[in-house]
Amino acid sequence: MSTDRAHRQSLLSFVMFCASLVVFMFALSSSAAGQAKKPTPTPTPTPSPSPATGTSATAVTPAEEDPPPPPPPDTVWDPTPTPIVAEPHEEPTPTPDPAQQDQGLYEPSIADDLLQEEQPVQDSSQPTTESEQAYASQDYKDAQARSGESYDDSYVVTSEPNSIQYEYSTASTGRSPCERVIKASVVAFDQVFFWNRLGAVQPQGMMFALRHNVVPINWRYGLSPGNVRLRGDKRPRPLTLRMNVGDCLQIDFQNLLNPRPVDQQQPATRHASIHVVGLQLVNDITDDGSNVGRNPNPPGGLVAPGGRTTYTLYADGSMKEGVHLMYSAGATTTGEGDGGQIPPGLFGAVNVEPRGAEWYRSQLTRDELQLATRGRTPAGQPIINYDAVYPWWHRYRGLPILKIMNKNRIIVHQDLNAIITGPGRGKFPAGTFRDIPVVAPNRDWPFREFTIIYHDEIGAVQAFPHFEDGHPENLEFTLHGSRDAFAINY
Repeated sequence: MSTDRAHRQSLLSFVMFCASLVVFMFALSSSAAGQAKKPTPTPTPTPSPSPATGTSATAVTPAEEDPPPPPPPDTVWDPTPTPIVAEPHEEPTPTPDPAQQDQGLYEPSIADDLLQEEQPVQDSSQPTTESEQAYASQDYKDAQARSGESYDDSYVVTSEPNSIQYEYSTASTGRSPCERVIKASVVAFDQVFFWNRLGAVQPQGMMFALRHNVVPINWRYGLSPGNVRLRGDKRPRPLTLRMNVGDCLQIDFQNLLNPRPVDQQQPATRHASIHVVGLQLVNDITDDGSNVGRNPNPPGGLVAPGGRTTYTLYADGSMKEGVHLMYSAGATTTGEGDGGQIPPGLFGAVNVEPRGAEWYRSQLTRDELQLATRGRTPAGQPIINYDAVYPWWHRYRGLPILKIMNKNRIIVHQDLNAIITGPGRGKFPAGTFRDIPVVAPNRDWPFREFTIIYHDEIGAVQAFPHFEDGHPENLEFTLHGSRDAFAINY
C-alpha cells in the first residue's frame, strides 16, 4: 500500500509539473502574439555597460554640464554620456544591453612603483594577435606612431590600469605579532552587474575591488564617491584576499559609494567597512570594521563616503588554514534580498593558507598563458614560467602574470580560485597537514583552491518579465520557485 501511495504521489507531482510547464509555454506564446499585434513602446535608454563584463557604469554624483575631457590620441572613446543619478524611489535601473559589451573604453595609466614586480626588459617582443594588440599600452602605440608605423586600434578594449596612491598606516611597534605584513588596497563602490548570461541583473549592485581594478567614470573628478566603475576587462566577482598563517593583512580601505542610494533597493546607510570574521585585531577595536557596543569615536570602524582608513588583521600562528567571510558592517540587517549591504554585493573572503604557502592564479586567458610559457614538453604541454611578468608593451607591464602577490608583498590579483603550493612551488613540509593515507593521500602536494560563496536571497531583476509582479499573464507565483534568487558566486 505504501509503495502504491508513493507511486500515486510521484505521478501527481509529475502531472502538476507538466501542467505548470504548459501554462508557462502558453503564456509565452500569448505574450509573443500580443507583442506582435501591439506597437513596441520606445525603450528607456540604458547605461552603457563595460566591455566583456556586461556591467553598467554607475551613476555619477558630480554635475555633468561640461563634457568630459578628450581622451589621449589613438584611443577608442565611448561618447555615450554618463547617466544621471536616479532618485532613491524611482524604478530600478533597466537591464543593460548585452550587445554593447564590446564597446571600447579608455583606461588611465598606472604610475605607482609599489605595484611593479620588476622593471620589464624592452626586448624584441611585440603584440601579434588582435587580443594582444588590444592590451597594448598607450606608450607602445605612441612609439609606433612616432616611428611612422600604422597601428589599427579599432578593436582596442582598454589601455592601462588606474594609478594608485597607497595610504597604509604603520602597524603598532613593540607588540606586533606579524611574521610578514601583506598589503591590499581595497575600495567599495556602486556597480550594476549581471548574475548570469540569461540577463538577470543587479541594478542596486555594490562591491569590493582592488584599487587598481577600478577607474573613474568621469576623469575630471578622479576616483571619488559615486564616480567609480569596474575596469572594462574585469568581471564582477566577490573580492578574495589571501594571507598565510602568522601573517598580518593590512587593508587600505576607501569608501567610494555614492553618498546617496543610486537605486531604490539600496540601503540608506552609505557608511561602509571591511569586517573579517575570525581574524585577530592588531592595533585597536577599529580594526574590526564595525560600530557596536562602546566603540570609540562613532561610527567606530565604519567609513563615510570618501573616507579612508587602514585595517590590520592577524592570522594567529596557532590557527589552521581556512576561509574567513569578509563583508561590510555598515548595514547588516536584511531580508528577502532587499535590505542591507550584503545582498547587493559588499562581501568577499580572506583565505588563510598554511605557513610558507605560495599563491598563483589558476585561470588565465589564452594570451596570458602564452606570455607565461617558456617552452613545451615533448608531448606539447606548455612549460610555465610562474615568475613571468607582463612585457614592456603591455598595459600591465611589470606586474606578475601568475603570482597573486608581488615582491613588495602587495596583493595585485583578486582571483576567487588559485593554485596553492609549498615553499618554492614545491610540496608542503611534512606535518603541515594531518596524514590520512587511505582517504586523502598526498596531502602535502600543491592543490587548487576554489572559493565559492552562496547566499539567499538576491535582489535581482529577473531576465524575463513573466517572473515579475504586475505582468499581464500573472505568473509571478507560478514561476516563483524557478526565478533567479539563490546566488552562487564562483
